[in-house]
Amino acid sequence: MFFYPQERLALFIDALNLHATARTLGFVVDFKRLQGFFGERGKLICACYFTPPPQEKKTHAFLNWMSSNGYSVVVKPGIESEEGRPHHRSRNNICVDLAVHALMIANNVDHIVILSGDGNLRRLVEVLKRKRTRVTVISTLKTSPPMVTDQLRREADQFLELAELAPILRLSPSKTADVGVEVSPVSTLPTATDDQDRWEQIRSIWANARDRLEAAIKAIPDGRVRRKYESIARYSYAPIIEQLVADGAIGQETADAARSMNDSFLSLRTKKQSVSADTLTCFKTWKTDIDRQLPPVKQPA
Repeated sequence: MFFYPQERLALFIDALNLHATARTLGFVVDFKRLQGFFGERGKLICACYFTPPPQEKKTHAFLNWMSSNGYSVVVKPGIESEEGRPHHRSRNNICVDLAVHALMIANNVDHIVILSGDGNLRRLVEVLKRKRTRVTVISTLKTSPPMVTDQLRREADQFLELAELAPILRLSPSKTADVGVEVSPVSTLPTATDDQDRWEQIRSIWANARDRLEAAIKAIPDGRVRRKYESIARYSYAPIIEQLVADGAIGQETADAARSMNDSFLSLRTKKQSVSADTLTCFKTWKTDIDRQLPPVKQPA
């Protein structure tokens, strides 16, 4: 880990990506510790937190706490589809905002730390390096699939594994009282036994669907086409599904089922709500639609 005490540091946090990554690794980020950790390694000039609009009161409270404790909170309105569901382009809007802010401050800092694994930021890292600004990317390779793309990781001056920082940045349960809310826009899932059982089934169904989508990518014969997918982040599969349709790798029925499954899974994971039997039935129906086109993934012997 290479930091210099006299260098001017800036933190750029992709909220959705960071919280999804930390949750997958099984912890919640303590933002006081995060701020202190980098403040000890250089002159911390700014810490910017990029997020979509809050949907719940406790998330409003959390963002107010962040603003009052040294973070610049940048709220980017999402784009909704005609059906009223969040559109995956809102992710790109957050990346654009993050890139614009980073380029604006690049001449006034020596080192920018990006907490995101989104491959859409690779070009930003390239440009920052041309401006002689050092760039560190923080995400993880410990998940399957990894939450950081190879292109982004390789482009950065250094990559820090979030799983290895977890013991330092993990939020202690007793500290949630400091801000009055859970320090994460990602709510906990229902704890009732029936809800948990249904949630585990849904996780398994969605994991199987993701494996089949990844297998569909590997089955594309043109290597140049396959390589396009390496730069697409995996915490939401909406962009992957759109690209598979465009490349003719999956049909419309499979795409519709996969989109519905992806959107519902993300909604269940980010909102405190019960997992009903009807929801599980929907996942099983979507799985059947996917099974019609995509073959099961062969497990290693």
